[in-house]
Amino acid sequence: MKQAFTNSRKEGDRLLLLGSADCMEIHKSAKDNLDLARTRATKLKEQLLRDGVAREDEVEIDLLPQYTRCAETKDLRAVFPFLAHAETLEKH
Repeated sequence: MKQAFTNSRKEGDRLLLLGSADCMEIHKSAKDNLDLARTRATKLKEQLLRDGVAREDEVEIDLLPQYTRCAETKDLRAVFPFLAHAETLEKH
């Protein structure tokens, strides 16, 4: 993801990280799936900032609706990244 964001972004673009959780994590550090999804997206954002891949104003976090109980599926990922180009943002 670092390479994709670095190679395709232009000034004013925003990276939206949608946190997701299909099941509670084993170690129970999260109080619920919303907390787990938020933590996953936040950690990815922090890593991108720490590595100098993005600036604070270029990355936003939001959450997808979450299962309240464990419902594991291989189709779900921890974080869904979306790159919004500046020219698209200006039109809306």
